Amino acid sequence: MSVTNVRSAQIKDEDVATTDIANGAVTLAKMANMATASLIYRKTAGDGVPEVNTLATLKTDLGLKVRSYSWIVSNPVAGTIGGPRLPEARTVTRVDAYCVGGTSVTFQLTAGSDPSAAGSNILSSSLVADADGAYTTSFTAKSSLSSGDWLKLVISSISGNPTQLVVTMTCEVS
Repeated sequence: MSVTNVRSAQIKDEDVATTDIANGAVTLAKMANMATASLIYRKTAGDGVPEVNTLATLKTDLGLKVRSYSWIVSNPVAGTIGGPRLPEARTVTRVDAYCVGGTSVTFQLTAGSDPSAAGSNILSSSLVADADGAYTTSFTAKSSLSSGDWLKLVISSISGNPTQLVVTMTCEVS
């Protein structure tokens, strides 16, 4: 096309062949509008048209919404062990636990706004960590953990003489 200003009447079926457009000639202003806080990348597998995605989708795709918290306790005994304060709301997705030596350790995870108070149970029931590394992946968790909550590991009973307890709680940012 030799015309510098193309009128819609000159374009048949409102279509311009890619070969008719010079490389680098299309500006961002001429692209389709996008929502605030969105970006262009192809999420769908295989070759194809670029896609507009949200920042939240990108964070999920990059695994940036997943956080893990671990307690590593030497010579565990019954009692409460403090953990971190959550900087933002979270949802528990998985708990892994095992003990070294001994037979098992029964525990619960709690969360609350007051670091000196007991807090509310996160899990629907206590979990048992044993020496074979058994873990729980499906359980009823507290629907959400609030920003500012303090996490705690509460050990209720011990069987044998474990030398170490490892508990890892995996969460997604709400």
